[in-house]
Amino acid sequence: MMGPGYTYMDPAFAGWMMFGSLLFWLGLGALIVVAIVRLTRPADPRGDPRRILDERLARGEIDGAEYESRRAVLGIR
Repeated sequence: MMGPGYTYMDPAFAGWMMFGSLLFWLGLGALIVVAIVRLTRPADPRGDPRRILDERLARGEIDGAEYESRRAVLGIR
């Protein structure tokens, strides 16, 4: 029975509204966490081609001529 100031809402509909709201906030929180992790992660130092070439030359894996030719191909000065 509805009286003054009361509105009718199906309990199942109210449950879906609460579930949808919870799902929204959990999704938003997950997006924020992923964004923070990606923005604060340090860059991978192994990805620097100059450093890789320098290390390979120092270990003796490549000689000076190959080192210079690979630097020229990569555009490293």
